[in-house]
Amino acid sequence: MNNYQVANIEHRNNHLILTLTPETDDDRLQFWPGQYAAIGIKVGSRRTPMRCFSMINSPHSSDLQFSMRVTGAFTKKIAGLRVGQEMQVQGPFGDFVLDPADKAVVLLAAGIGITPYMSMLRHAAKTHSTLPITLLYACRSVDDIPFYDELRALQAQNPRIRVAFIINQAMSDPAAGIYAGRIDSELLRKVTNGRLQPYTFFICGPNGFTKSMHRMLSENSVQEAAIVTEAFSQSSGFSWNLRNLEVAPLTYVLTGLTLLLGIGAVMGIDLIRYVPKAAASASANTTTSTNATTSSANTTSSANTAATSNTSSNSTTTTPAPTTTGNNYYYQPPVSSVS
Repeated sequence: MNNYQVANIEHRNNHLILTLTPETDDDRLQFWPGQYAAIGIKVGSRRTPMRCFSMINSPHSSDLQFSMRVTGAFTKKIAGLRVGQEMQVQGPFGDFVLDPADKAVVLLAAGIGITPYMSMLRHAAKTHSTLPITLLYACRSVDDIPFYDELRALQAQNPRIRVAFIINQAMSDPAAGIYAGRIDSELLRKVTNGRLQPYTFFICGPNGFTKSMHRMLSENSVQEAAIVTEAFSQSSGFSWNLRNLEVAPLTYVLTGLTLLLGIGAVMGIDLIRYVPKAAASASANTTTSTNATTSSANTTSSANTAATSNTSSNSTTTTPAPTTTGNNYYYQPPVSSVS
């Protein structure tokens, strides 16, 4: 867990920009552009549940910056923070990052999905990256663009960066980088000069936008390996997406699953130990019963033999012995215990 303090809170075009500074050098978070972190408010010895947001600053800065819409209880608490208030940060998380193997990339964004791209573009401008990067940013209106001026400045700073704002409710203004309409196959082929093969496509935005862009790329024969997606939502509804889960509930869920698996393992071990013993006990009882039956049979046979012997002895003294024409032998096998 890294300890930070609130350095600044800025409201910009329906977005809130939160800047945090580390309390010590050891608290400074190291991350790759495009990753996100969980942040929580520290109140005395307690802290609030944590929420996940993408860093929008370049990793070169010791501070952390996050951008969010003020729509729920947590973001309203963020909006009411004071400078110097303590925060806790955990991370980084995620693999929505540029790869050295990428030859050229197209960043597809909608709404708040611009946030991980801000870190990528700031980093690319600062390092004078030679990787061709094209950003297509879909918004409802010009007033809904939180980083318009900065994105234009980053494009001017690094000629490898191209930025286009796709606005539904606006007239096209190519000089300002604004185009009316929506992101479609025609626009995609235009910005890639009709060659989709060498590009890697990143998608970040609401679920509907992500699915629509993924389907469009698939219809244009873009390979799955060349599509990188990041689900992004500030929804308060429960979801298995880590962005929508607080760290504390996630810990409880994982702990419960671990306990269930542990109980199942113990029961399995007990069954493995009990079944052979039960089988051996049943076998021993069967053998004892067999021996008892055999012993009873032997006793009866001995008694019959003795009776016959006595009868023969008595007969010999009163009548002549019968003529024996041959010897009759009866073989009785020995009794054995089978376990």
